[in-house]
Amino acid sequence: QSNCGLTLLIEDGTNQAVALDSVTQMRGPFRKTGLFNFSSDQRTRLTLFTRNFALAPGDVLVVQIGSVEVPVENIVFSMPEANDTGYIVVRLIDQVPTGFVTVNVIRNGTASNTASLEIIQ
Repeated sequence: QSNCGLTLLIEDGTNQAVALDSVTQMRGPFRKTGLFNFSSDQRTRLTLFTRNFALAPGDVLVVQIGSVEVPVENIVFSMPEANDTGYIVVRLIDQVPTGFVTVNVIRNGTASNTASLEIIQ
């Protein structure tokens, strides 16, 4: 359960965060899979899906992967047609460890539930 209302979505029966880090594009007979890094810095972006997510002016939002705070680049929240789900896009940095790590979102010092991710280099 989340202490701040905001909850990371997890897969049924697991503690794995529902996240997106790659995109497969299809055109004709050709298939292309690429990391979600649509920027000039070529850093991988990770999209974390949430529930009960809203921010007020002055709120502070932090995303931690393991013990590392990662930069938040985009926030979309309060999609009522999907039960108030939203998403947070973060940029992975060199300090993020590989392997299975925990991830949570901290709003104004209060943490969401903790989920797990596998970071593969």
